[in-house]
Amino acid sequence: MVEMDIKIPYQKQLEVISEVASPLVVITELIKNAFDECAKEITVEIDTVNNEIEIIDTGYGFSEESIKMLAEPGQSYKKRNNRNLNAHNKVFAGSMGIGLFSIFSIADRFEIITKGEDGEFIIFGDPEKISYDRVFDRIEEGTKVSLINVGKSDIKVLIEDIKMDKLKHISLCNYNKEYYLFELNVKVDGITQDLTSPFVEDLYNSDTCNFKSKIEFSYNKIKRELTYQYIRKNETIINSKPVVIKFDRDFEIGDLLLNHYSIKRVERKEDFMFLPLEANTVSDFEGAFYIREGNKGFKEVSKFGPAVRMYVNGFGMYNYLEREKDWLKLSYLTANVKNSGIKPNNTIGYIAFNHFIEPDEELKISKERSHFYDKTPYRTFYEMVYNVVTLLTFNIDVAARNKNDRDKYFTEEYLKHYDQSLNKGTTFEGLSENGTASDQTDASQTGSNQTGQNQTESEQTDANQTESNQTGQNQTESEQTDANQTESEQTDTNQTGSNHSDANQTNSNQTGGPTPSGDAPGTFFEYISWDGKLNPNDNNHKGLIIALNELHKMSIKKIKEDKREEKLYSVFPVSAGMLLRTAYEQALILHLKRVGQWNVLTKQNNFPMLSNIETHIKQNIKSVFTDKDMRRAFGNIISIRSRDFLNSNIHNPGLIRATSSTLEGITNGGMYSLINLIINNT
Repeated sequence: MVEMDIKIPYQKQLEVISEVASPLVVITELIKNAFDECAKEITVEIDTVNNEIEIIDTGYGFSEESIKMLAEPGQSYKKRNNRNLNAHNKVFAGSMGIGLFSIFSIADRFEIITKGEDGEFIIFGDPEKISYDRVFDRIEEGTKVSLINVGKSDIKVLIEDIKMDKLKHISLCNYNKEYYLFELNVKVDGITQDLTSPFVEDLYNSDTCNFKSKIEFSYNKIKRELTYQYIRKNETIINSKPVVIKFDRDFEIGDLLLNHYSIKRVERKEDFMFLPLEANTVSDFEGAFYIREGNKGFKEVSKFGPAVRMYVNGFGMYNYLEREKDWLKLSYLTANVKNSGIKPNNTIGYIAFNHFIEPDEELKISKERSHFYDKTPYRTFYEMVYNVVTLLTFNIDVAARNKNDRDKYFTEEYLKHYDQSLNKGTTFEGLSENGTASDQTDASQTGSNQTGQNQTESEQTDANQTESNQTGQNQTESEQTDANQTESEQTDTNQTGSNHSDANQTNSNQTGGPTPSGDAPGTFFEYISWDGKLNPNDNNHKGLIIALNELHKMSIKKIKEDKREEKLYSVFPVSAGMLLRTAYEQALILHLKRVGQWNVLTKQNNFPMLSNIETHIKQNIKSVFTDKDMRRAFGNIISIRSRDFLNSNIHNPGLIRATSSTLEGITNGGMYSLINLIINNT
């Protein structure tokens, strides 16, 4: 047995472990290592009884030299002599060392059995040393990594991440078939988890999904050029040619819309702080957005998991893998600026850095691969993606959808040539920048198709919407369809609704349980009381009272599920999530009114959303929450990672993703304490 001390200072060990944001980070780093070693099959087995996790692959296995390098984390044997490409001819996705060392953030030790070019070995590791020895006939090929004595809470988090599609989209293969290079299987206590997903281009080309638009873009750092192309199905009024945007001079998004798309009305633009000066700090990247409209295809898109995800060298960045992760503020645009098809539940997209050589890049990625560091290169990249790509797409989409108001959006010259092309039976491809028309004969297209007279019902509805509809006060037909939940969610709403108290009841005997005291309840809302503290006859209190009563009922009522008795909130977490969000929002509003801050906020936002409320509180934390316990509870709530459902559109319950463990975590993480403190201080 050969023993090796780990050659990394204890302080550095703590630094590495502290940066591991999630158990998924550990598992994915091990998957990356297997990918780099050309594994065709990778299996993750989670044993919740014995608290162990195994990652089994069919790759090349460890050589003895690579085993010795494990004691020197950060010294990757794979990347010696400026070697950057793996056996797939792609940039190395992971590196043994820091990735393997991150195991100790969730497990006490590891055991590896591997068969490589030098034979078969068994490796044991703990935070202080690594030892190895030769063995025989333990494994046929590849490597099996066993994580021993994994924390129970870490296993729970990992299982939840699997259910939230994070492992389904851990590699770029669902967007780019060049990365479909291995089969990933996941088992929890022997039960295979469903990681199947349609390929994004198949969804886009499907007649049943009703994708209207596709946007492709790529950035070339050397040329400082962003190439952007907007393709809209069955629409010839929009220029579908690629547009090259050079970052060697100042520019305005309004000029891009006018010069390349003859759109004169700009619904939304942002000032540039870092472009074009810092464009040379951004690495090469490419990406695409796919935008669905109308009623069709919700189930298929939901199965894929709508989101704009980010990838580096073929593998996902952990902070961008969740479905409907709205880091590009799509919900804000369509709710507060103008109704559009670009909604989080309608949009599938990706951005990929496929040749990212870390030492050479100014755009720096965090050690645990969850995000880029928030410095000038990232701010510049974000301006490219949001201020240019997203806002171009948003403005073009709004103009294209509002056919009845086309004179308001498109230039007169553009529309004149467009109408002339219809009369001539030609396809109109837009005006060049000098204002001349470009027409091509296309006998296969009829004039009625070219004019877009055969609009879908959802498009006609969009075109006729009032301004209040366009600002998001009323749902579009698409949103109303999304609100039609799956059967299980509809059952959820119906069953809990039958037990709900009447909103008009004002009996002070309505109570959510015994008077709360001490720490958070340990599960959900079993212990909460407003009796004697909130006034059921006060309109400012009613919303919070109703939500609290229903949360309490969902916490104590049990129903049978698979021959077991389960708490109602555990069986129907979506409805519970809606109620929890409502209670939290109503409590914050009540407190803001009490401290005289609500009027200040409503002057800035006519109809403040929860995100506006939280932002206002963060900016005025000491004047809003003079009590330090309130500040601590609020700080815990906004820092919780699995809180995306709080910012979902409450009118679209079908889009809210919540699990019982998510609800329990956020309740115990500060929600219960804060609401309780607000009630007691009312």
